[in-house]
Amino acid sequence: PALLEQACTELLKTRYEVSLDLVDVSFVDGVGVEVLRRLSRAGTEILCASGPVASALEEAGVRVTLDADTSKGAWA
Repeated sequence: PALLEQACTELLKTRYEVSLDLVDVSFVDGVGVEVLRRLSRAGTEILCASGPVASALEEAGVRVTLDADTSKGAWA
């Protein structure tokens, strides 16, 4: 999680948008949720499929962009 947070923070310094595609993620532990919450608040877009991961993130205050089409390449 620390590497992810560091990389996104660095990218946000030089780019207008940073997005993380979590569509294929099926579990996020408490540390990951906290990192994603901080990244979301810093401006990183969190892309996620509807389901338990999205629900857990939203309950923790993470701004989640829900994917209507969870097929591969939906944002390509």
